[in-house]
Amino acid sequence: MNRHYYKLIIENGQKTLEYIDKGITDDELSISSKLDNNISAAEQLMVIYK
Repeated sequence: MNRHYYKLIIENGQKTLEYIDKGITDDELSISSKLDNNISAAEQLMVIYK
């Protein structure tokens, strides 16, 4: 199975995904995924409490 990896880049409040042409470890992928989920949850909470 071919895997395609992207890294999340946050600059000036903008989130972008950048394609990585080299494979990353499963641990790095897991951490990246968890971080993105946490960022999304935080953004939703900020909207709720405004």
